[in-house]
Amino acid sequence: MTGSLHRRLTGGLAANALSQIIAVVIQLSGVPLFLYFWGANLYGEWLILFAIPAYLALSDVGFATAATNEMAMMAGSGKREEATTIFHSVGLLISIMSTLLLAIILILVFSMPIGRWFNFSQIEPGEIQFVLIFLSLQVISGLQTSILHAGFTCEGHYGLGTLCLGSIRLLEFGLLAGVIIFGGGPVLAAGAFMSGRMVGYLAMRQVLRKKVAWLSIGYRRAQRETIKSLWRPSVAFMGFPLGNFFNLQGSILIVGAVAGPSAVAIYSSLRTLSRLIVQFVNAINLSVRPEISRAFGQENTELLRKIHCRTLQSSIWIAALMVLFLALFGDLIVDLWTVGKIQVNNPLFIGLLLVALVNALWWGSLSILYATNRHQNLAIMYVVTNILFIGLAYPLIVSVGISGAAIALLAIEIVLAIYTIGSVLSFIEERPGRLFVEVIKPPLFLFDQVKSYLKNRSSPY
Repeated sequence: MTGSLHRRLTGGLAANALSQIIAVVIQLSGVPLFLYFWGANLYGEWLILFAIPAYLALSDVGFATAATNEMAMMAGSGKREEATTIFHSVGLLISIMSTLLLAIILILVFSMPIGRWFNFSQIEPGEIQFVLIFLSLQVISGLQTSILHAGFTCEGHYGLGTLCLGSIRLLEFGLLAGVIIFGGGPVLAAGAFMSGRMVGYLAMRQVLRKKVAWLSIGYRRAQRETIKSLWRPSVAFMGFPLGNFFNLQGSILIVGAVAGPSAVAIYSSLRTLSRLIVQFVNAINLSVRPEISRAFGQENTELLRKIHCRTLQSSIWIAALMVLFLALFGDLIVDLWTVGKIQVNNPLFIGLLLVALVNALWWGSLSILYATNRHQNLAIMYVVTNILFIGLAYPLIVSVGISGAAIALLAIEIVLAIYTIGSVLSFIEERPGRLFVEVIKPPLFLFDQVKSYLKNRSSPY
């Protein structure tokens, strides 16, 4: 790999790590902040209103992700005009769809007694309308920032774009928190939250103009044919959040239906802990996807094979070390984390750790299909297997207890791993034996990349 590729990969990984830290800080500080200054009732009403405009985020129907991949492939092969056409076309489509959905929400806001439906006692009907309008505009601004991020990614500035998104999240949460601390109510809080996203969007737009000067911002080059060509991969991307719904929420509902609320608390806590492995490994996958798109656009199959091998190697070793650590110290961590209220179910926890390990194995391969818009068949497979998980989990939980959920999860992960890895090996013409020999080696190259990145960051030149 070239020095510039090393810098982009390590920069993207660092940016993703920082974004994860920002997300954790917001999650951990947000709940006590709301509860202390607003109380449980007002906070609960806020959460209900906050959830309604979230459906606007679905209005991009996966087009932003498909556009990001396609633009990176075009720019990687020197086709900047085609990348600009994609940028304008998807930007226009998302703007139109968001506007239509916003109009629908506004009709609902001014015609439906939302406060009465949810038995609100803290937020007045007139305030509800303003809160929903402000939060809807915040979501729409967020969709526009996702398009800007595609512009950064296509020119190799994925890390900078990710850093911009993380900074915007921090800004909007900071303004929201400031309003709450100084005694503001839901309307002012929603307005501050919206303002943070809009200011961040304008700032990110200016940074993009400077860093990717050839990429014009607007709709002038939008083409219907471009939107049509992206329709199939875009819709397929929606299969992954849909599959996750059955996987994450479906498992909780089944455990609750069979074993009761107390079992849900145990299952949810242990799965949350085990999924830290998935989140950490996913930071690696997110960092390499722009480079996969660029390599595919350049028709550099050898580089694709190398990125795939290094991604699997890093993911598996990191996941394996984290599994070992949690297997040894999971009891202590859960006891401290839950203040002794949750006891570790060892068969369930070990099963969930194995699920995370297998997941790390095939998600590295998924990145190849994901970043080249060759994921359609896998998306169907992902939805189908996660629906089958529901049917498999129920009898297992009935017969062996809540650890049956982990057994069902492990079964579908193995199926998905075999299918995905097999598809990718065929796609990039990789020999299984050679890949296995490389993957089992410790990823010592990671230390060299980090040292090189830190050296470049500290150098004034």
